[in-house]
Amino acid sequence: MCTLLSYGTSVDAMYGNFYVKASATGTNEGSSWTDAFTDLQSALDVAASGDQICVAAGTYFPTFRHNGDSLRHSTFYIAQDIILLGGFSGEPGTEGNMVDRDPQVHLTMLSGDIGVFGDNVDNAFHVVFFDLVSDTALLDGFIIEKGNGFGGAGFEAIGAGIFNNAEGGRSHPTISNCVIRDNITSESGGGFYIQAGSGGEASSLITNCTFLRNRASGGGGVGIYTDTDGNASPVLINCAFMANKAPTASGGAIVIIAHSAVASPRMINCIFSGNDSPSSSAVNAFVTGTAVTRPEFINCAFSGNTGAAARVVNLGTGSCALIARNSIFWNNAGGAGVSSTNADIDVTFSIIPFGFPGEGNIGLDPMFVSTPPLDSAHTLGDLHLLPGSPAFDAGRNADVPAGITTDFDGNPRFVNAVNGQPGTVDIGPYEFQGNTTGVSDFLSDTDWRVFPNPATDHIVITISKKGESGELQFLDARGSIITTLHLQSGQDDYAVEVSQLPAGTYFVHLVVDGLQDVKKVIVE
Repeated sequence: MCTLLSYGTSVDAMYGNFYVKASATGTNEGSSWTDAFTDLQSALDVAASGDQICVAAGTYFPTFRHNGDSLRHSTFYIAQDIILLGGFSGEPGTEGNMVDRDPQVHLTMLSGDIGVFGDNVDNAFHVVFFDLVSDTALLDGFIIEKGNGFGGAGFEAIGAGIFNNAEGGRSHPTISNCVIRDNITSESGGGFYIQAGSGGEASSLITNCTFLRNRASGGGGVGIYTDTDGNASPVLINCAFMANKAPTASGGAIVIIAHSAVASPRMINCIFSGNDSPSSSAVNAFVTGTAVTRPEFINCAFSGNTGAAARVVNLGTGSCALIARNSIFWNNAGGAGVSSTNADIDVTFSIIPFGFPGEGNIGLDPMFVSTPPLDSAHTLGDLHLLPGSPAFDAGRNADVPAGITTDFDGNPRFVNAVNGQPGTVDIGPYEFQGNTTGVSDFLSDTDWRVFPNPATDHIVITISKKGESGELQFLDARGSIITTLHLQSGQDDYAVEVSQLPAGTYFVHLVVDGLQDVKKVIVE
């Protein structure tokens, strides 16, 4: 029996078990790796609700014709609560355990390239199609690629990678540890389309997934649609949206559309980088009628997105808002990167430029390892934090949802940036694990100190690091420079008056001979 543990999902003690391996040479009836089905659709055809299908590394092509008879209507059609696990080596004798399962090593691809190989004109409209399944349906450990909705009509032109249908019903598949890449369509949801119309409900859990180089008119990575009292509110945890593109409509990474319905996705520990939407933001919500949308971003990061970061447009009468906590909005088009029409913007304890209002907000450079360029769709940049980042220990623990104990990398949350002990959550998807080793480009914590902290009258900066040149800046939480002091040879202590300043968070930025560091100061 295969077993798997993933966030929010436990796979064990299930009845039924089928094996799929493209190169198997046995009896082709799915009972072992030797006698595995060579075609995934064969396993799907015989699996019942609750069954597991374990799939070995290889490339698999859809053959089930759904809503049409042409080759392009071929899809992996899933209408039962089955569990599909990819990433196995397929070695005989390893049945019944997860020891050899590694989706990053044993690449298991579900490909829409079903016609002339390498020519996407005749590729499948949808690679995977979920139809009214519950949250016990699981797709885990696959690469879903090369779906193409161009040339399709109606729903054929949406959701080229994965289509989740909750029209008039409920459909909540869990998608974990998947890469959804290089899917294209002329309409919406290049990588993944979630549809919950006519009172339907689609609130999938999507964890540890990467949406890469998908393209659609709108919603290059994901399209979310609901109408007539429907609800489409997926939860995305530890997901990355990179190099997705929406060239003619909205939402380079995600588009949210609701007509007199509810669409409030929640993104936790997610990255949005290098998504391209010339006329819109990386995440764009558009609602009409009595629709309600409240997209929420917790410990997320937006950088290098050409059409701004996130926007909510409310043309109806419903209550709408954009909510961000412990998140980074930096180096995106559109000023601060977040905006709205007839909707509230509630951003707190976040790094966001240009003096953006909100409790705990900081306007300083987050100090990424490599800041992504601001041009067309790309995968450049590294949003990990450098030592000395103002994001360290600057979030609010209470805003981290219960059950979220790790960051995007799977490292512990709530780590003190100086000593690696339990502490306050960092802003952004990555938690710095403690500056226990020196980095040559940055001052160490012992090179200088700031006291008293908290302060009421003045602070003193004592510098033990001797250098030929240097500068000290005192800044407010929005990044505005209050005082600049040039370091003098032979002087170790520098005082800054703070008695006239409003209570709050401030920062001292020190540069000595090209080495730098930042310390946070509380003024009471």
